[in-house]
Amino acid sequence: MKDEEKTKDQLLTELAACRRRLSGLEQSEEEMKEVQEALEERVKELTCLYAVQQDVTRAESKPEFCQRVIEQIIPAMQFPEITVPVIEIDGRCWSAAGDSQNLSHGLQTEIRADGDVRGELRVYYTKDRPFLVPEEENLIDAVAESIGLWLARQGTRRDLERTNRALRAVSACNQAVIHAEDEGRLLAEICQVLVNDAGYRMAWVGAAQDDEPKRVIPVASAGNEAGYLDEVDVTWADGERGRGPTGTAIRSGEYAACQDLEKEPGYAPWRQAAAERGYGSSVALPLRVDAEVWGALNIYAPEPHAFHADEIELLEELADDLAFGLGALRARAEQERLERAVREVQERYATIAHHLPNGIVQAFDRDLRFTFNAGELLAELGFSAQELLGKTLDQVLPQETADRVASQYREVLAGESVSFEETYASRIFLVNAEPLFGQDGEVKEILSLAVDVTKRKRAEALAREAPVLRGVNRIFREALRGETEEELAKTSLAIAEALTESEFGFICEMNQRGRLNTIAISDPGWEACTVEDSDQVVMAQGLPIRGIRGRVIQEGRAFRFNDPSLRPEWIEPPEGHPEVTAFMGVPLEDARGRTSGLIGLANKEGGYDETDQEAVEALSVAIVQALERKRLQATLARQAEEILEISTPTMEVWEGIVVSPLIGTLDSDRTQRFMEDLLQAVVDTGSEIALVDITGVPTIDTLTAQHLIETVEAVRLLGAKVILTGVRPSIAQTLVHLGIDLSDVITRSSLAAGLRVAFDRFGIRMVTDD
Repeated sequence: MKDEEKTKDQLLTELAACRRRLSGLEQSEEEMKEVQEALEERVKELTCLYAVQQDVTRAESKPEFCQRVIEQIIPAMQFPEITVPVIEIDGRCWSAAGDSQNLSHGLQTEIRADGDVRGELRVYYTKDRPFLVPEEENLIDAVAESIGLWLARQGTRRDLERTNRALRAVSACNQAVIHAEDEGRLLAEICQVLVNDAGYRMAWVGAAQDDEPKRVIPVASAGNEAGYLDEVDVTWADGERGRGPTGTAIRSGEYAACQDLEKEPGYAPWRQAAAERGYGSSVALPLRVDAEVWGALNIYAPEPHAFHADEIELLEELADDLAFGLGALRARAEQERLERAVREVQERYATIAHHLPNGIVQAFDRDLRFTFNAGELLAELGFSAQELLGKTLDQVLPQETADRVASQYREVLAGESVSFEETYASRIFLVNAEPLFGQDGEVKEILSLAVDVTKRKRAEALAREAPVLRGVNRIFREALRGETEEELAKTSLAIAEALTESEFGFICEMNQRGRLNTIAISDPGWEACTVEDSDQVVMAQGLPIRGIRGRVIQEGRAFRFNDPSLRPEWIEPPEGHPEVTAFMGVPLEDARGRTSGLIGLANKEGGYDETDQEAVEALSVAIVQALERKRLQATLARQAEEILEISTPTMEVWEGIVVSPLIGTLDSDRTQRFMEDLLQAVVDTGSEIALVDITGVPTIDTLTAQHLIETVEAVRLLGAKVILTGVRPSIAQTLVHLGIDLSDVITRSSLAAGLRVAFDRFGIRMVTDD
């Protein structure tokens, strides 16, 4: 019995234990189920985040990206069937439901891109259900962060695209400036570049007028203009129509941007016209020619906030290059005018040929036969000026070359000026040909100037890097604007120092004694110098050719020494001179390829490399050409003054008798000089008779006759008589026709006849020996 009770108790105990184990198993299954459900939720969240991350790198448009994100969020939520995601970016919303305005129960988080709040991500349940916190909150935050990343990537891509389009425009502009021959075509081409190559909606150039309303006149445009420039009225005065980007840029000399034409208060006068043509933002860039703001380049984009800082900086560079091109074209036109004036009074183009050792001046008749040749380059090409006379192009040049040149010259015979490049004997020539008209208005001859630009072309190839090109442009701008060649040399040195990050440097040229004259030395290097009496050697002259300088000159090539003190040719500078830790010397070559000087640069941190050398070698070509051009301009100006001085000579031919022969057309300047010289000669010699010979004056008009009458009256006031000689029948008829009264003036047909009258008045007889 006891054994049975014991067995029963044991069974009860075992049964209780089984129940406990069963209860534990049931609890474990519940926990496992919960874990499994939690894992499934996490898998959904991770799947959502992975898919969104993939969309960040793949989606192109904002609507596409937002819609795909919404599609990924819904299945990742605890209750997908009642989930409504809403994405709001920059004031625009995307949602899975038609109406999200009445939904109130949800999660929300900010969307940030590049530190700025761009919108919100909100997730709603359409029924009253609890959100999993913090799991679903973390998911929404992570998705919002991914949206911000996509926005930042898109912004970076847009910025890059805008920068690239500005770079394309700058590159195309530089090419247009280099090859520009006409100001109007250059402006039109730049506008076309901005629209066609850079993708802007519209571009136009406005010229500032110096009138009372200070109008801005459009001179070139391209793109979707659609009558906009006819409809708007723009000024650069400080008034309502002068406070837009264009007027502000011209008035201030700085760029002016309007990033949102729809909202900018100052754009009110033109807002409707701009909106009708799809303009969203604009920037105006001043065009500074010869240190004065000439006008503005205006660029329009279809979207607001289209112009960021980097893009504007590049567009400023483009505007500077365009302004330089305009200045260069105007300077070229002025130079051609001076050259024509010199040709009228000097023997056939000889001065131009003498001052262009790398060029050839030629003239051709209507049959394209050589009628004139000059230039030292002819001998280098194997020709003499005399042997070319009377020959045709195909007798001198290869047939294909002759045909190309003849085609260009036929346009000149039609009255057009042409400019083209041609290659001959492995040299590249820039040829400018102009028509020379006769009195009948027909082209009688062609004047051609061919300049060897081979070195310049090579320099351009080396100067493809933007900093070097900007440096070359600045040097040529200084050549046009600077007063002296010393200023030009100093600016050129500063550009080379900035380009190579040098502390200081110098430029030297060889003088006629074969020594070096300093034409520029940098301010930083000079300020650091403490050599005794150093103020006497700022622009040292007659330096011997030795040391590293001498090696550059003697070998005619560049050298880089990043530890110059270890070089055997190094000469220690005097005490007080700044320490030289690195040195680079680059030779300057004249038009014939001979070394004419050098540019020396010192103390670039880390030393000089091949890139520095190539950059300065490119600059050296521009420096030499700019200096030659500056000296040629000075020579032409001096010659023009000398020609004016010798064109109205006055001389005493006998005691009491002075003669002033006139040659060429009388204008105001020549008349004033002639009158002053004649009156001074009458006073200085005490002459009683002044002979004015007009044999060399081709025609007489009312103005010329008036000048003569004024001169006669002025001489009379000094107590002297005037005898007018050289009065040909045609001249006499013209004077009568003009109604000029010369009854009180003694006139004769020749200077000899006039001298006989003068001698008779003094009782002088001319006797000839038989």
